Amino acid sequence: PDACAPGHPPVLCVSIWTAAGVVCAQVEAIAAIKDFKRGIYQLEWDHARCDMLVADLREKARELQMLHVTRDLQSVFSHGEEKASANKGAALEALLRQREAVHKKRLAERSLK
Repeated sequence: PDACAPGHPPVLCVSIWTAAGVVCAQVEAIAAIKDFKRGIYQLEWDHARCDMLVADLREKARELQMLHVTRDLQSVFSHGEEKASANKGAALEALLRQREAVHKKRLAERSLK
């Protein structure tokens, strides 16, 4: 039944509309609180995510600091891989020439004995 139908007192009609207005305001306030809390939860999640990223970056930095960098790796970092491999090839060729010279010298010493 409609409270504002003919035959009902007008005070009842006004009080029903007032109550409905209060309920609507309460629902809007609850929705605003819910949205506010959702924003807080999102910010907390973002903050935790950033903390994890910082922890990961610190771990990577610690690993890089503990990394033993050889001269070969330093050469690759500073000059590029192609030049480093060319230098390595030249060093191996020089080592081969030196070992051939030592081998010939030892053969010559054996033949004299």
